[in-house]
Amino acid sequence: MAGIRLSRSSAESVETVDGWHSVLPGEVAVKAQAALDKARREHDETATIEAERAAIDERAQAEEALWEKQRPAIPQRCGAGKHHES
Repeated sequence: MAGIRLSRSSAESVETVDGWHSVLPGEVAVKAQAALDKARREHDETATIEAERAAIDERAQAEEALWEKQRPAIPQRCGAGKHHES
């Protein structure tokens, strides 16, 4: 059977078979913890970005509502805000 065999005498003894790489159980735990730490950092970064985006969206909606409220009070000029076509 191809794969990795652990000896019964020591959990740290690993034999490689058919090209499988030797990984000691302690190394697996370290790599797994590193992967979990990385995933946690990435999740925290994503959550921070999403919170910032939500705050920006909320401010933009408030500004838009304010603009809509003030728009009738702004005197309209002929062609104001329109792009001239060539």
